[in-house]
Amino acid sequence: MIRFRTALQPTLAALLLIGAAASHAAQDDAKLRYERDRQACLSGNTQQARDVCLREAGAALESSRASQLRSAGPAAQTNNATERCDVFTKADEHAACLARVQGPGSASGSVMQGGVLRESTTTTITVIPAK
Repeated sequence: MIRFRTALQPTLAALLLIGAAASHAAQDDAKLRYERDRQACLSGNTQQARDVCLREAGAALESSRASQLRSAGPAAQTNNATERCDVFTKADEHAACLARVQGPGSASGSVMQGGVLRESTTTTITVIPAK
């Protein structure tokens, strides 16, 4: 039992050091992001009033320090995009929304510009019976 405990101590110490290093790196990333956000606020390159922008940047920094702010991964972003289509109750409208989000098509704009517009083309053929 004592040997197991002695052999485990260096491993636990290494894990604690790795955790501390990861935490420090996350804090550095949060500070860098805050400085970028702050510079964008001060330069007027945002869609918000300067005081609101600075307040939001500070709140994001504090949330990041409290481990409450995380970037969504690709799977979460895709899930979020498809959930936005749930507002369409008609099957054809819902399918068209999913096609815009998931399928090939054009996209323009950006978050900085106020949103991304997605476009897809659906070709329909109407058969008119002969008289």
